[in-house]
Amino acid sequence: MERRQTLLANVGLIGSIPAAILPWVLHAYLAPIHASAEAELPTLTAFWMNYWPASLLLPALVAFLWWRFRGHPMRGTITAAVSVMGAMLVDGLGVIAVWLAVLRLPALV
Repeated sequence: MERRQTLLANVGLIGSIPAAILPWVLHAYLAPIHASAEAELPTLTAFWMNYWPASLLLPALVAFLWWRFRGHPMRGTITAAVSVMGAMLVDGLGVIAVWLAVLRLPALV
């Protein structure tokens, strides 16, 4: 049972990393394209660009829970659940923000 919980928690930790990387991609690659075309970014995309460092809190939260519940029998399940819920929220917002910026690219060319 302990091996299963450890596996679940490790999957949770790994699963929370893409949620932190996607906003950085938006900030590093798509925003300069819009800036070079002197086009305004969509509102959600501009908001996400300003607050994307908040997505780095998700892996930190999962790691903290992993450490805090070190003796708990449901440690892996708890951290995996938090990771999945947070990743869906952060990735969902990030994907929408990225697609809003990508859908505007043909109009910029």
